[in-house]
Parts: sequence; structure tokens; C-alpha cells
Amino acid sequence: MKVNIKYLISCLILLSCSTVKFRPTENILSPLKESDNVYILTPNEQAPLNSIEIGSWEQVEDWDYTWERLIDKLEKQAASHGANIIKIEEYFEGSKTKGHAALLRGKFYSASNIQELEAFIIRESGKNTSDCNCSLIHVFRDEGNAGLRALFKISVVMNDFKIDDLTNRSTYTFKLTKEEDIFIGTSKPENFLFRTEIGKEYYIQATQNMGSSNVPGVIGVSIGSKEFFVDSTLKAKIHFETLEKYSH
Repeated sequence: MKVNIKYLISCLILLSCSTVKFRPTENILSPLKESDNVYILTPNEQAPLNSIEIGSWEQVEDWDYTWERLIDKLEKQAASHGANIIKIEEYFEGSKTKGHAALLRGKFYSASNIQELEAFIIRESGKNTSDCNCSLIHVFRDEGNAGLRALFKISVVMNDFKIDDLTNRSTYTFKLTKEEDIFIGTSKPENFLFRTEIGKEYYIQATQNMGSSNVPGVIGVSIGSKEFFVDSTLKAKIHFETLEKYSH
């Protein structure tokens, strides 16, 4: 029996591509115009009260992917259903993915008043620091399915803060009431990362061995076999808020 290798590979690619499963509500809208914007909410951000829920969705990715690719596909799916809000409720990489490389879940919404929607999103994205006149530093660790290395705890010392047992899939948040330089290490804070600004949030991902980062907006510091990455991207915020949801 002859096996057509090219045909087999093509079938595997088709079976293991990125897919979005959509479950609609009774609210059916016309697709958005190409010029219309689609807005993204993170797990801790709420949809506007006057918005309409269009449906829930689940997205999986089985091959090499980028965050930009995942979001681009979601935005196209949302627009095709007339939704201009993507509410991402969960985002997983390597763990809790049902065997996939990445898994996201959430809902689509539609809001008719764009000016009110944009003002609402600005308020939601800044609500954590709006009342405290502070900056927030979120530290998290997610080794995925990293085998034995995920079982070891990481000690983190950052300025006056110390975490003795940063376990896998754990989260910590620190509040700073003044601008200052942030130093980090495993026994003493000796490696400079960044300078904080009041009103901003920062996400530091710690790992036993991640390798160098070439993602825009991500600063990496390697200390022995441990890596610390400062990430100001939307992906880091969604990743942290998902882990926070399951770490308590």
C-alpha cells in the first residue's frame, strides 16, 4: 500500500489549523464594515451595560502561531457577526489547552455608540490605578507543561519586595506610590529592569528557562538559568489575569 506523503501532510495541516468555534445568541447582526474598529476587553474588564451579547466563542491553535495571528483571526470572526467588542475571558498556552498549542475563550458584544465605547474602554483599562495614584507591578509564572522544571520554586527579590516561593502558575501584585527604578534578582535586587511611571501597570514573567525575547515592548533579564521578562503588551495582561483567576 503506497502512502502519498504530501497528501498526508496536507490532511494533517487541515485538521490541525487554527479554528474558532462560535455559539450565537438570538441577536443576529449584519457584518461590520471594513473600516469599523473592533475593541478588545481583558478577563477583568467588563463589557458596557448597554452592549448586546452576540455569542460566545472558543479559539484553538495547533501549529506555530503568533499573538497577532490569534487576534487577527478573532477580529475577523467578530466583524463577520457584527460584533465590535471581543471579550477575552481565558487565554492558555501549554497548559489547560486540551492538547492544543493555545486556547482562548470569550464572548462577542456589539455597542452602537462608538464614542461612549472608546471612553468606557479607557476607563476600564485604567481602573486599577485610577484611585490609588500608583503604579502596579504584576509578577507571574507559567511554565506550561515544562516537566520537572515546573516543580521547582523560584525566589524573586525586587527592590524591597521578596517572593520566596514563586510556584508555577502563581501570581503576585505589588503597588508602588512613587516612580522608581526597578531592580530584580534571585538573592538580591542587582539587575536593572525599568523605571516605573505613576498610573501604569507592568507585567513581569518569571521562568526557569525561556530564552531571549524578540517581542516588541518586552525587556528580558537572564540570571543563571532563570529569566525575567517585563511585558507591557495586551497579551501579558490577559495572560496574567487568566492565571490570577485560577491561582486563588
